[in-house]
This record gives sequence, structure tokens and C-alpha cells, in this order.
Amino acid sequence: MNEYLKEITIHDLLCMGSGHGECPVMKADWSDDKEWDISQLFFNEPIIFKPGTRFIYDNSATYMLSKIISITTGSKLDEYLNEKVFKYLQIPKPKWDTCPKGIPQGFSGVYLTADELSRFGQLILNKGIWNGNQLIPSSYIEQATSVQIQTKDFNEKFATEDHHQGYGYQMWMNSYNGSYRMDGLYGNYVVILPDKNAVVTYVSNEPKNMTGILELTWNTLIDKL
Repeated sequence: MNEYLKEITIHDLLCMGSGHGECPVMKADWSDDKEWDISQLFFNEPIIFKPGTRFIYDNSATYMLSKIISITTGSKLDEYLNEKVFKYLQIPKPKWDTCPKGIPQGFSGVYLTADELSRFGQLILNKGIWNGNQLIPSSYIEQATSVQIQTKDFNEKFATEDHHQGYGYQMWMNSYNGSYRMDGLYGNYVVILPDKNAVVTYVSNEPKNMTGILELTWNTLIDKL
């Protein structure tokens, strides 16, 4: 077993600093309908960096968080969030795609409307408070929305300045004035702007120009808020 495996913490998984050189989920061949065990993909992928020192966008790290919640609480991620958060936001328990083992992927496949995503963004903006109830500890929100690991080496072809401002806990930092975002596939964003006391949500299906949608916020919308 790679000695670095013993060093990986929840913090490292949250900020995608597991030490992998590549994301094993993205490398796997899903076309053959093989029932991949994503946790085994995680453990089998070589760990070449000391955990916590190098950011790699790693879906398997987020999946491991989902699996850890299932093991430690006895509830799957969708059930846990429904009980702790979603029901207070009046969000019906959402559909969440699962891995072949029946565990919510965590990294993708949750079905929420723009309004529901915006409510979750407002909860983050409010430091975890909703209708006077502290649903998420403010200390966690502070960590999640501040730089936990640098992303200057993130070199995907689509990367812009907004991908080089650092990463918190499952959230990207933006180039604009202390803002941050939840960033989903094909241009689905929840952009949180503390200085404007605003949440901007985009729900789209734009595989070719995802970052162009985000740039609309800075080039067109921000001055109107």
C-alpha cells in the first residue's frame, strides 16, 4: 500500500488534494458497462503527491466522501442531506445518480431546479443559517469558501483565471472580489457574491463553452447588481 494513503484526511478529500496525479473516474472506460467500484478506482490510482499539496480535479475524492457518510452515519448522502438540510430549505428529496454499488456519486448527478440551487446558495451566503436555524456550522462555511489548496497548476484546456484562484471545500474561488462558486457540468453554476449580497444561478446544457456562461457574470451582470 502506498504510504501516502495513510495520510489522506477528510480535509484532503474535500479540497481535492488526495495526491492522485489523475482522476481515476475520468480515466475509467465506462463504455463496456463494467460495474466499476469507484472506491477501488480511488485506491488503485497511484498517489504521487503528498496529500494536501497538489490540486487535481478528482471525482473519486468526492465519491469517497459520499461513501464515508454512508458508512459512518448509516444514511446515504441524499438521505443525510435531506434530513439535515434539504427539508429545511423546502427542497424535496432530489434524485441523485448512484454508482453501481448503489451509493450516490456525490460528484455528479443530483437533480435540482434553479430555484432549489439558489436556496442552497443563499444558505451558504448566510453562513449556514436558514430562517434563524444554523443548519451548517459557520466555521465549516468559512473553510469551504476560502482557499484550502492552490489551483495555479490546473491546466485543463477550458481553464480561465477563475480556475486559478484556489479551491475550498468542493467550491471554486472566483477572480471577482471574494466571491466563490459551485461549479457543475455543462455550465451549471451557483455564483455567490458576498459583497453584493447576491446569489446568481445558471442552469444550462452548454458543453462547448461552459466558462463563457460564467464570464457573463463578470462582463455583463456584476455592474447591474
